[in-house]
Amino acid sequence: MPGRLIGIVIGLGLLVAFISLNLHNVCDISFGFFSLTGIPVFLTILASFALGLIAALPTVFSAWLYAHRLSKQAPHQVASNPESEKTFKKRKKPSSREDHIDEKDFGID
Repeated sequence: MPGRLIGIVIGLGLLVAFISLNLHNVCDISFGFFSLTGIPVFLTILASFALGLIAALPTVFSAWLYAHRLSKQAPHQVASNPESEKTFKKRKKPSSREDHIDEKDFGID
């Protein structure tokens, strides 16, 4: 807990230092049809990082949901008679290779 707090304080300190050092540096941003003039550089950089994070969220959550669904699936459906329950208990667990989910399952190359 204290390590996380110290990390947040250091991160905020670096962010404030970056903003204060680039406060007077401005740039023009053109969207084709109109332009924004006099935009501070730190706002451009922070907005770029924020938009990148927002753009990555659907990919991250879809991969997480896919893995979550795989872990929730029942391995086998067992019949209600006692003989099949005995054979189910005697079966070996699948090897770790069968349970392993690699990058190919998520579409990551």
